Amino acid sequence: MAEMITYSSFATDWLPITIVSAAVAVSVFIAILVFKVGLKRKS
Repeated sequence: MAEMITYSSFATDWLPITIVSAAVAVSVFIAILVFKVGLKRKS
């Protein structure tokens, strides 16, 4: 029972951090792609 509580609290702590990190990584990746495409179109 104690193991389940520890695991659930661990998952609850790390899940939002993982989601935010993934979202930031995807946003940065898309921003870089858009920036590169924008530079190619200008030149």
